[in-house]
Amino acid sequence: MTRSLIVLSLIFSLPFYLFSDSSNQRKLDFLNEVKAKREFNFDTDRDNNQFPDTWFFEKGESFQQFHIVKLDSSTGYKDSQSLKISFAGGKAGLYSAPLVLDKRFSYNLHFYVKGQHLGEEFDNSLIFGLNTYNENNELIQPFTQELKVFPSDWQRSQNLRIENLPAKTHSCSLFFHLKGRPSGRSRLWIDSVNISTSPRIKIITKKELNIFNIGEEIEYEQVIEGTEVGGSYTLTTEVKDFMNQTIDSYQEKFKGSLNQHLIAKKIAGSTELNGLFYVKSALKKEDKTLIELEEMLARNTTQESKDDKREFGLILGRPKPPFNQLIQAMKTLGIKDSKIDLLPEPFSFIAYSTEEGLPELKDLLLKEAPDNGYQFTGTINQIPVEAGEHEKFSVTKAKHCCDTFPTHQNEWVQTLEDIIFKYGNVLSSWQLGEDSKPLNNQNINDSKTIQEFFNKKTSWMKTLIPYPWAKDLKGEGIEKNLYIPASMSLEELKAELNQEKDRLLNITLQLDSNTEADRVTIIENMVKKITLLKSTGQKRINKIFIDRLTHESRGLMSESYSPQSSFFAIKTMVQWLQNAQFIGSFQYPDKDIQNYTFIKDQNAFSVLWRKSSQGPANFYLGRNLQLLDLMGNPKKLEIKKDFSVSFNLNSTPLILSSPYPGLWKTILSYQLHEKDLKAAVKMQKQSASIMNHFGQLGKFDFRISYPQDWLTEKSIFSQELKNNMSEKHEMQLSPSALSPLDNAIPVWTELKISLMRPKNSHSVKIYREDMINSDVELGMNFFEAEGGLQVNIHIKLKDTATKPSSFIASALMPGGEALEALFKSIEPGEKSIQSIYLPGGKKYIGQTANLTVKENVGTRYINSSYPIQLAY
Repeated sequence: MTRSLIVLSLIFSLPFYLFSDSSNQRKLDFLNEVKAKREFNFDTDRDNNQFPDTWFFEKGESFQQFHIVKLDSSTGYKDSQSLKISFAGGKAGLYSAPLVLDKRFSYNLHFYVKGQHLGEEFDNSLIFGLNTYNENNELIQPFTQELKVFPSDWQRSQNLRIENLPAKTHSCSLFFHLKGRPSGRSRLWIDSVNISTSPRIKIITKKELNIFNIGEEIEYEQVIEGTEVGGSYTLTTEVKDFMNQTIDSYQEKFKGSLNQHLIAKKIAGSTELNGLFYVKSALKKEDKTLIELEEMLARNTTQESKDDKREFGLILGRPKPPFNQLIQAMKTLGIKDSKIDLLPEPFSFIAYSTEEGLPELKDLLLKEAPDNGYQFTGTINQIPVEAGEHEKFSVTKAKHCCDTFPTHQNEWVQTLEDIIFKYGNVLSSWQLGEDSKPLNNQNINDSKTIQEFFNKKTSWMKTLIPYPWAKDLKGEGIEKNLYIPASMSLEELKAELNQEKDRLLNITLQLDSNTEADRVTIIENMVKKITLLKSTGQKRINKIFIDRLTHESRGLMSESYSPQSSFFAIKTMVQWLQNAQFIGSFQYPDKDIQNYTFIKDQNAFSVLWRKSSQGPANFYLGRNLQLLDLMGNPKKLEIKKDFSVSFNLNSTPLILSSPYPGLWKTILSYQLHEKDLKAAVKMQKQSASIMNHFGQLGKFDFRISYPQDWLTEKSIFSQELKNNMSEKHEMQLSPSALSPLDNAIPVWTELKISLMRPKNSHSVKIYREDMINSDVELGMNFFEAEGGLQVNIHIKLKDTATKPSSFIASALMPGGEALEALFKSIEPGEKSIQSIYLPGGKKYIGQTANLTVKENVGTRYINSSYPIQLAY
């Protein structure tokens, strides 16, 4: 784009500009004379033409000339004058005389604006920004800001920051473009257009992606440029880890200079820490903050994964070069599969060249990926639309490739053949359409047509991934794609997975859309969902695609390949979970604790967290346990005398690992077979079994603990078990006389496992729960009678009872009075009622009475409590 700019010495001296000059002395003289900012207040009109001096009206076929643009002397932000655009629809534009800006500075742009009868309902949009030009007045790069909501009174726009001017910038120009439909009374006012210089901070390392190797010190330089000569500056820096804990902070004061100011630093103790570090710096001048910057530095949390099975993938979309950084990011994550949009946007058959192919992706697909073993799922989201005047084609606009199969099928098929021919070595499968939208009947029919084409043309593309919920698209090599939005809760995800019965299911997991939200919360949601998917989809889920690698507002990295904290959390999860086998979940007395336990290689590990609360957690899971955070850093474990470990646990998942996978698999094999116990006097059978998964002979010493006053028979036993052998132990027990009914009761199995070779022993505790059920139903009712209280006690013997039984009931009232009643020979299925009168008992209304029923033969007690309320 080339624009002819009128450059007159008189006009050029009016707006603010900074010279780029090779003479430091001339720069110094200029900086001392000129302020570091300038406002365009539209208060100068020397030629009295009602148009601001040093500004020009945009011309060209896209800019209509029937708008009225002139100075308005009746309203202004600071004074009475502003620039007014009476908008008649289409597009109106203004631009300033050229500015020559010093590239050593950053710049901030903002303005004040108000509107009338403009807004999204008219598709109105105001684009404001700065265009940069080379010495031939050719556009290099625009910097823009968009406004779609127009205030009715003066309001400051958001700040547009220009961090770096392009290297070949010779001149610049401010501009405004207003577009959309008119209301008939559309007006826009602009005033106080402000451009100000600003210093910049750069944080530099010598590492690609700012990722350091394991064991290296994390070193970095802070480079401050663009300070005013002689000005007093203070740089404040704070270094935090991914949990937002401060691990370093410092301040440095210095004088401004034409030269760069360098500060070299190391993160203290960083050789022992893994994961991500946020370096947040603020530059102040005379206690006023000029600029803030946050940069992410990181250490590789683990070595590159060598797993053969590729269970995780990434969404790449349309990645931007440099592709060597993209490949480095995937290598660091240990992920080699991804979805990639094959067709550029917009795509044209006219512009498509079989020699050039897809220019944006050519280097990635042909050069970077094949040598590294990377595979791509080619996503085709849209049928390209040709220009209407092209004589060969008449194309109906379609939203994606499944809407309508185009009339120019030969050209479309030829395009797919070209793609297959060029990139077939790295294309492993295809996806038709977007992840988040369902198929309709026409989509399915067109998908079948495309599927037949792929089947004829390729022998290696076994997989076609259709939209989610595509019930009618079936056949060999077709895999379903289940899209999981960020808003879906864990419980909703469980329910969704329970509905899906396909054995080959691909998952697309959307990340939280706002990286400005709490980082830890984003990581928590992501890690929990991935863990749940791995545990519930052990045999059904083929691949989990994570959305997405690079995105400024939703991604593991920014579009410039700067890692987010979620990048390293994903790396940790891939390293642990890829090719891991889910073996179960441990039970704990604390129901707030969630855990999913896996085995991989020579380790067992559990991903665990609390659902809501936070606090210490105790675990009896054997020896040599290690606790890690999501960056791979070891956490403190307190080892107690009873061989348990204790640590604080909250909603952020941690990884607890054991070097004895056979131990944890053995613990999880423990079963109580007779889970339901009846509240009966007689001794009842209970059995427990356990299997030896150690791969060698082991001695198992058990002590099974029910509540202290339970009657048990032979609760301690010992057994030697060979590898993969199971032992079932029978015992007799009776429920406690004081145990509550129809509630789970805790069962602790204290287990000591002694291995023969090498001599080694582990002390663990297995927690299970039994349900105790009663064949007796109780009830109490209260009635007013003769100024006192009538108490009715109900006892029903269920049909499950084996014989008649008699009971003594005792009702303890709030004042200490005990009321007793005898129930004789109640038959199974029969209900009996006894009434007792309590003088003066009305005063207890609103309080609670306790009922204890004892079986006439035996020691069983049944306890319950009832609120005292009158029944009618």
